Amino acid sequence: MNLEQRKQQLKEDFAALSNWDDRFAYLIDLGKQLPVFAQDKKSDEARVRGCQSDAWLLVENKDGVIEISGDADGLITKGMIALLVWLYGGSKMEGMKQEDFSILKDIGMIEQLSMHRANGFTNMIEKIKTVCHSI
Repeated sequence: MNLEQRKQQLKEDFAALSNWDDRFAYLIDLGKQLPVFAQDKKSDEARVRGCQSDAWLLVENKDGVIEISGDADGLITKGMIALLVWLYGGSKMEGMKQEDFSILKDIGMIEQLSMHRANGFTNMIEKIKTVCHSI
């Protein structure tokens, strides 16, 4: 699945869930599927600032493809990381330069988060943008 197909799938998945309790449960389930994030990767550089829980996000350029990994102590925050890994991981770096991340607003995600979670989520997105624009 390419990025546009994943965005469409996300819209459909969120539309099928009738309320935000169900959508947060969906995020928590995504977080449970997140691959193990090694302790030695939990560096200060990977730490996500402004997050409600302790969170780490690594964004790397691997041969022109974005690789994202991370972890968090909080279930919803971990789910937010898993969503970013699923949605943007594996995308071509060059194409990500034009990404506006509006899908996250389109599904109402940012508006439903507490202030601290929204700050942390915005900082995660900024980490992705920084790496994508560094090539």
